[in-house]
Amino acid sequence: MAILAIAGVLDEDVAMKSYQWASILGLASILLTYGMVRQAPAEENALEEDTLYAAEISTVGMDRLTGAPIVLVRAIESGRIVPIWIGINEAQAIARALHGVEPQRPMTHDLMAALIRAGRTEVDQVTVDDIRDGTYFGAVHIVRDGTPMKIDSRPSDALALALRIEVPIRLAGKVIEEAQDFQFIPPEAHEQVVRVFGLTGVYPTAEQREEFDLGEAEGALISDVSGLGEESGFEVGDLITAVDDTQVRNPAELLHLTADLRPGTEVNITFRRAGREESVTVRVPDEERSLVPI
Repeated sequence: MAILAIAGVLDEDVAMKSYQWASILGLASILLTYGMVRQAPAEENALEEDTLYAAEISTVGMDRLTGAPIVLVRAIESGRIVPIWIGINEAQAIARALHGVEPQRPMTHDLMAALIRAGRTEVDQVTVDDIRDGTYFGAVHIVRDGTPMKIDSRPSDALALALRIEVPIRLAGKVIEEAQDFQFIPPEAHEQVVRVFGLTGVYPTAEQREEFDLGEAEGALISDVSGLGEESGFEVGDLITAVDDTQVRNPAELLHLTADLRPGTEVNITFRRAGREESVTVRVPDEERSLVPI
């Protein structure tokens, strides 16, 4: 999903895809705006502050309240969305990874991932494990020569790295409980990318429409499948067009309709494949409640 090139275009090495966002001063021109993303009711059981819970990156966009780039991380068990404000460069790095774009020359997080793969270090997980005075704190948990270590990191860097080396992302209960208010503004439709339970959804290009026989149908094109999405039978090239009979016109709407799905929930997803419309009922799997103490 596109990320702010506030003045216009990204580095030439990454110009294989023109990640552009409206500038902070141009927020009023953005038409596709969702209000506050729905959060779990306050009366639900509180999470343990010092316990880590499974999470996934949902998308990147902007926060209307602050005009800053924002990454949305979804706590899988509770369905709550945690907004983390990040810098423009980090937003671009996360967006490139979500889109599956590899730069011609390695950027910072690509280099970090390459060094990890080439060395004797394993990354066990990345975490966002504290919030103090509105600032989030993260860590990269590694194992080197059999010895576990916790390396302090900005959450944005840890998340960008996690996408590249495909390791679990976890949020502390405290971070989930204290998630701050935000109003999410996605990029323009053709730059959007979202992740929902193992499905990566993008807006189809003209070439993809022809390749996958999508016609003029609107929706979110599946560009990558894993986990629950793969188990449910989805394939790369499927175009999601509705969730429980509510139309999906772009990836941001797919996220909006699935943001608060909870484990055990069943949802009917309609999609287009090879010129035919099909549907499947997806059951969100139950997750372990307590994963690991901090």
